[in-house]
Amino acid sequence: MKTGVEYAHSREKRVFDLAVAHTLRLPAAVALQALRASDLFRNTEYLRTEKRVGAFASLGDIDKIRTTNDDNEPLNTLASFMERMGIDEFAQHRQIRAGTMSMVGWRQLAPIDHVKRYAEPYTPLDIQHLSLVVPTRPGLVGTFSIESHFGDHDIASQELQKEMEVFDVTHGSLIYDANLIVKAIAKVFRA
Repeated sequence: MKTGVEYAHSREKRVFDLAVAHTLRLPAAVALQALRASDLFRNTEYLRTEKRVGAFASLGDIDKIRTTNDDNEPLNTLASFMERMGIDEFAQHRQIRAGTMSMVGWRQLAPIDHVKRYAEPYTPLDIQHLSLVVPTRPGLVGTFSIESHFGDHDIASQELQKEMEVFDVTHGSLIYDANLIVKAIAKVFRA
């Protein structure tokens, strides 16, 4: 079984991603139907597309289920619940199936935030992150996204995020990815 960086670029990981992404299609469809039924989208689209930095620092689009208005306020209590539970991210199953994202990986940032992330002079952690993490596909979940979204909201430091993402890549395996997904699901149900 492959592990670490070798696993991050492996066919095993890609097959795992496709299997899990296909299972996300049903919950994503249910979430979209629930929002459509709530009459929120009379005058707006139900999906929003955002520019993010992906593998090898390439610029790409990610889909999210629209849960906020233009002022970043929740559309209603259902939308607020969906965002709090991370359900708005389920639309990214399309990027996972297309191969531009992975189920488990580093958190994509908006282009301006990606540039700010690496302030010169580079630290050894910056170099490690740029050489190990950025060449891999970003993911829907990762240790940092699980802990910051459902756990300790005070861990938003860039350095800690980089450390967690380096750890995820260097310790990645089929079992590691499956455990992270189970951990994310468990945190959703406990939230």
